[in-house]
Amino acid sequence: SGRSLLTGILILLTALGLYAAARTTSAFAVERIAVAGTSADVAEQVRRAVAPARGESLLGLDLADLRRRAETVPMVATATFDRNFPHVLEILVVPEVPVAVLRQGSSSWLVAAGGRVVAELARGERAALPRIWLQADVDLRVGERVGDVHLRAVEAVAPLAGRPLPRGITSVVATEGQLTL
Repeated sequence: SGRSLLTGILILLTALGLYAAARTTSAFAVERIAVAGTSADVAEQVRRAVAPARGESLLGLDLADLRRRAETVPMVATATFDRNFPHVLEILVVPEVPVAVLRQGSSSWLVAAGGRVVAELARGERAALPRIWLQADVDLRVGERVGDVHLRAVEAVAPLAGRPLPRGITSVVATEGQLTL
């Protein structure tokens, strides 16, 4: 009937109005950012990266932007988000898996399976991981990915991470057309 249709439209408009109001008020504002799946240090870095979400409505968050922000933390491979009403933004982090140490002179960096440089290391740290030796002209920065030849070296040792071998791989040298483990 016409009356039922009018009632349905009024209910729908009321719901849309309440949703719009909830997006703009502090009723569902982010007060706490909870991070799981990683170490306390990385969790704190993720919280700082997504800090602009604090005070924003859980309903109005741009989750794609927050994911990009969280994934700028070098040890974060991916991040997923959940809105825990009324005031908590939950983030589940899948950490990068370190597979090798990049060496260049006296400098060392930790590199993950996908070729992303995740941390600078002190000499001798992570002794159980294979060393990939770099030429002096290679420029590295934490958070960036290694290039062509060195990416092949990382990809070669990545499947071996955490697998017992009769002897460990201690050194990896990658040149054009040749990979030596």
